[in-house]
Amino acid sequence: MKAVLSHQNAKPNGRDILVINGELSEYRGTEEQDKAQDLTVPSQDMKSQTFMSWVYRLGGASSSLRLYYNKNKGVLITSNLISKDEVGRNMVYSFFCNTVDNPTRVRKLLEDYCTVASVKPNDKDCEAVEKLLRFQKSKIKCVAAAVAVVVALILLISKCSSN
Repeated sequence: MKAVLSHQNAKPNGRDILVINGELSEYRGTEEQDKAQDLTVPSQDMKSQTFMSWVYRLGGASSSLRLYYNKNKGVLITSNLISKDEVGRNMVYSFFCNTVDNPTRVRKLLEDYCTVASVKPNDKDCEAVEKLLRFQKSKIKCVAAAVAVVVALILLISKCSSN
């Protein structure tokens, strides 16, 4: 599994802070860090969850919350932390996880990585991540059930009309 948390430094001129697969570091431009940073930026194959982000913001998530999803690639969350920089502004973060099949685990990873980095995420943002992944997981089951119902109705109608 690959997971990366990237957030701005509390010091105005400080380097970004990274937690890559559980390991804390300050951005120095290493190859591993550059690859990890690439994961924390939305790519073309990550679908923006604009409507879902809006719904979660209505539920108390950060107004800056943005969610991106690709079932084969992972989930990317960008938002503000509760933690503030030295100027008093909420710090910005991005979190990427390539595993989407266990929503509770992804949420826990986000919270754990924030703990490793000594920052605090918005609890409602963490809740939104878990809900988004649960929704995406159940969406496939709902579509399959709907298709089965439609097929059953067509068969029933065709059988009734032939009698």
